[in-house]
Amino acid sequence: MKHLFLFFAAIILSNFLWAQKIDTTLSQQIGVSVYTTCDTQPQYPGGLDSLFKLIGTNLAYPSDAREFNIQGTVYIGFIVEPDGTVSNMFIYKGIGAGCDEESMRVLSKMKKWEPGYLNGEAVYTVCYIPIRFVLQGSSFRGSKKKKSKNK
Repeated sequence: MKHLFLFFAAIILSNFLWAQKIDTTLSQQIGVSVYTTCDTQPQYPGGLDSLFKLIGTNLAYPSDAREFNIQGTVYIGFIVEPDGTVSNMFIYKGIGAGCDEESMRVLSKMKKWEPGYLNGEAVYTVCYIPIRFVLQGSSFRGSKKKKSKNK
């Protein structure tokens, strides 16, 4: 039996936690302006180390994903409200086999965030977090490149 081994994609605020541009689709869905960028980005209490600890402590590899050797990265989106509450969590890009649901379950345990600010005012901000599922002993690197044949 393969040993469970989880890797987390590095969360780089500039690439994955986007928090002056308005996401019109989300804004229409919830009825308020939701920003994708702002002056001060939302922050998880305790920083990224604390967020990694939450994920690492609570994430379990789903049995279906393990059985069928499903690996990859799940991207979860959510809104950080002006009071720091996390709401409207959604699967931005999933891999199935229980990994999407497990990612949502773990991230639903997040504490209130420090909100994003625009012009000194706390605003609704959309954020995305990648969670990578990799089985120990796998050569999975996250890409589906074909090996070229040398002639």
